[in-house]
Amino acid sequence: MQNTIKPITLLLASLWFTAVFAQENNDIVIGKKYSLHSNILNEDRPYWVHLPKGYDSLNKEKKYPVLYVLDGAKNFESTVGLVQFMGNGPWGHTQIPEFIIVAVPHEDRTKDLTPVKATKGFDGEEATDDLSTSGGGPQFLNFMKDELLPHIDQSYHTEPFRVLIGHSFGGLFATWAFIKDAPFNAFIAIDPSYWWEDNFLVKMVGSEEYKGKEYTSFLYVPVAHNDLTTLDINKHRRAQEDFFVALEVNSSGTLKAKFEYFEDEDHGSVVLQATYNGLLFVFDGYKLPVPYTGKNPEQVAKYYSDYSEKLGLNVPGEPMITTIGFSYFQHKDYDKALSFFEWNIRRNPESAEAQFYMGMVYQQKKEIKKAIGYYKKAVELDPENTYFKSALSKALEDK
Repeated sequence: MQNTIKPITLLLASLWFTAVFAQENNDIVIGKKYSLHSNILNEDRPYWVHLPKGYDSLNKEKKYPVLYVLDGAKNFESTVGLVQFMGNGPWGHTQIPEFIIVAVPHEDRTKDLTPVKATKGFDGEEATDDLSTSGGGPQFLNFMKDELLPHIDQSYHTEPFRVLIGHSFGGLFATWAFIKDAPFNAFIAIDPSYWWEDNFLVKMVGSEEYKGKEYTSFLYVPVAHNDLTTLDINKHRRAQEDFFVALEVNSSGTLKAKFEYFEDEDHGSVVLQATYNGLLFVFDGYKLPVPYTGKNPEQVAKYYSDYSEKLGLNVPGEPMITTIGFSYFQHKDYDKALSFFEWNIRRNPESAEAQFYMGMVYQQKKEIKKAIGYYKKAVELDPENTYFKSALSKALEDK
């Protein structure tokens, strides 16, 4: 059962681009907190959800991939801001698709995020009491696979495309889940703790059970500089390098994996840059290549049809076609802009935004009667949009 606890409010101007304004109190609300009872873990588990700006609970045709964020209490706000910035929009930030974001906090992250119980600590000595709860990763993964993911898919309009992001122990867990073929399409394991339990994952990918395994999901492993010269830090780095070598040597088929080193970032600061680069790696090709920007709408649509089949995610061409049309509009090439916006109208006659853009072009062409017709249609389709209503009023004044 899903229970709303309270909105998560953020009043920082630095994240203005992530915001959805709650009209009743003018707070900037970027998500909500919920709780789900887990029979597997025998406890109530909190999770936080951010929905894209254009999410419409009544529009079941429009679906979104889901980004799951471990250590959710720490990483939710920054991930929302970053994903919103990179996501679709008429201002050119079409690097990745829009996402539903699900953040998972942890009361005991050592328990949740370690795949096996520790017998040794970071220093190689006998495990200390602070690691006594470790090894709960299998139960936590079962909770995600069998309870949380189905619950999210039932509650929201989701595409069958999921990304899992984890940092440190979370990166350890994400990589282990990747090896175990957990139901995610991509894994971003940030500065992961591969030293865990005497390089457990390094040995795992080289074992007879996994030797020759073909991995079909994306794996991105960014590592930080951690400018220290102690043996422990060197051990942390060596384990990361040894894992990636072992993965490359022991896997078969085409490995969709990347290892990236951030010389100017440490273990804590690497998270935001790594998330950005990781999403670009997974969605390489989502932003239309420059040679295609001068093509006609049909060619752009064909590009995204082919890209969707390759990625395994439905990536409609309409948002980029709108962006190209808007670019022509900004450069006052109104006829070219119309050719792109008209294509969207033919494909999406019930899109208020598409109707609005047509009106916008005709208003600039001084064809006010046509502009009014499109503005009226936009308002009919989205009667709560004050910007559309304002544009209609202005056009009627200019009539």
